[in-house]
Amino acid sequence: MFRITLRPIMITVLCAVAGMPFAEGTAAAATPADPVQLAACDFGRQFATFDWSGYDDYVTRVLNLSTGPFHDQFAASANDRRAQVTATHSRSEANSVECRTEPADPAHPQISVTVDRSLRSDATLGLPKPQKSTMRVYLDQVAGHWLTSRVDNPI
Repeated sequence: MFRITLRPIMITVLCAVAGMPFAEGTAAAATPADPVQLAACDFGRQFATFDWSGYDDYVTRVLNLSTGPFHDQFAASANDRRAQVTATHSRSEANSVECRTEPADPAHPQISVTVDRSLRSDATLGLPKPQKSTMRVYLDQVAGHWLTSRVDNPI
């Protein structure tokens, strides 16, 4: 009986050990090197990650990464969104973010941002509900930084 139990454990351990270097290489390769993609991915992660108890910090993070019409709309709707998120005790965490540059004007790049996140609220009884969404993020360079100026299909 010891051999039967040991064999599956050994297979699991060997697979885990063999997979660790591969997983590290995959994560490193997934990080974009393009500053435009980095800015879009950072925006997507920050936009999808919030907690009802620290919502003001969330608003500040998103506003610091945005400009123009999106910045103004987000700032104007912050109080209504805060009330809704606080009433439902909502929390969201971005688990992964993928960014892909869309053909466009290099001065105003468009990035397709896909976010896998977990959303928790009173409606989910505090249990994580996985969600996947894609948005198109438009960036403008302001004072040497790429900032989000428009978002289509926001989360």
